[in-house]
Amino acid sequence: MKKLLLSLFQNNRQPEYINEYIKKLIKQKHQSVKSCKTKYGEWVVVSRNGENDRYINIWISTFKRNKIHKMMPMYLKISVNQSSVKILDIKVLGEDKSKGYGSIFMDVLFEIINYRKLNKITGLAERPEDPRLVAFYKKYGILIVGSQLKWERVQEEKF
Repeated sequence: MKKLLLSLFQNNRQPEYINEYIKKLIKQKHQSVKSCKTKYGEWVVVSRNGENDRYINIWISTFKRNKIHKMMPMYLKISVNQSSVKILDIKVLGEDKSKGYGSIFMDVLFEIINYRKLNKITGLAERPEDPRLVAFYKKYGILIVGSQLKWERVQEEKF
């Protein structure tokens, strides 16, 4: 898993201040997952803390004027077992909504799912009646049934 996490953030086109921030996170025992740009061209670093592969907390750090702006108000918490991942919580608050951060979290979630060859996503939808939330999960093929999140990998038939 460490090789995957380290290889995902390596990007020769990212600014030097991103490289420096990633080095700082690694010294603090964070595992950098990836650096990328949002849909508005803003550089972000996605990282996780600790070595626990069962419960994973993922954060997004944002930058303004080449300096760290925010690290903690946005996060994705998941629980992983041998065949599935459970979304425990995903938060993007206030002024940070609709900037592409949730999509970055989902991209990282599916990178973990594909790397570990997991087959299912479960979890609870906090506001299952919210059309924005329904549309967000639907974009990734995740259904909200009642208040439950449901996604299963489509198994290819072998002939």
